Amino acid sequence: MNFKSLSINKKLLLSFFCLALCSAAGGFISWYLLDSVRQYQATKSNMNQLVTLVQEAQQAEKSFLLYDQIAPSYYETGTSENLISYHKNIVLAQEKLNELQQDKLARQLGLSGQLTLLERELNGYSRHFSDLQAAVSQRGFKDWGLIGEMRSYVHVLLEAVSSEEQVFALSLRRHEKDYLLRKDPKYVDRLNETVDAYKQYLLQASGDHFTEQYQSQAIRGIEAYQHHFARIVAIEEQIGKDQNSGMQHSLTESVAAILPVLAHVDEVINTAVDTIYPQSLLVLILSVIFLLSIGLLLSYLLTKHLGSPIIRLDAIVN
Repeated sequence: MNFKSLSINKKLLLSFFCLALCSAAGGFISWYLLDSVRQYQATKSNMNQLVTLVQEAQQAEKSFLLYDQIAPSYYETGTSENLISYHKNIVLAQEKLNELQQDKLARQLGLSGQLTLLERELNGYSRHFSDLQAAVSQRGFKDWGLIGEMRSYVHVLLEAVSSEEQVFALSLRRHEKDYLLRKDPKYVDRLNETVDAYKQYLLQASGDHFTEQYQSQAIRGIEAYQHHFARIVAIEEQIGKDQNSGMQHSLTESVAAILPVLAHVDEVINTAVDTIYPQSLLVLILSVIFLLSIGLLLSYLLTKHLGSPIIRLDAIVN
């Protein structure tokens, strides 16, 4: 059985079926292309958000080190706007990274290994910052932490009776401030030398108030002050005097490890997104041309095979 032998009714039904099938195919192709573009765009959007979140977390971290560690409000409350911003952005970045790890397109682009590496580096960055924050809080500032405890001892020493003791106490305070300001080890040596000289003076001093009990109590206060200062120096060395030492260097290294991976993943996704647009447009145009050609062909065949019988019928009637 061929198309010519079919009845007019069946020819019409078959033609309309073919047109409906072509229309459905065209609709499916359009939906598939639009859905692919949407998925690519969603992946790109997630990646852009991840980049922004990491950048904002890094900015909050720098602001914390620059401002909050010398802000009394931080030590009074245990938190700050920069600290809240940092933790919020890190949590959101980890969530966004998890979404990308589950993303079908990211897996298709072969980014699973890079995203796993990025997760490890981001967790390391978060851990280094938490350690640094804990060290900053332990060290303290002014009346808080170890610095606050240390200064309470030197304030007692400044209340000494003799002017010689007050000079020693003031020298200790000056070396302490110089070290905290400049982080130069030479001030540690000077403070320790002053402590030794101060203790030696107390042991050799004479006078009504230089009793054995007074000397012993004063020396204990000096040693307690020196002990706290040594702990502060150790913490300062752990923190680092700049981005090239201590925990600050660990943070810098973490960021240096994160940024290239982040840039690579971002570049791969952006390239894929930039490629899908022209490809989808080309496929859509070719599909439309193909479907139009099919439609025209069906119209021609339908006209050819249905037109002749109708013309003959019209001639018979007339």
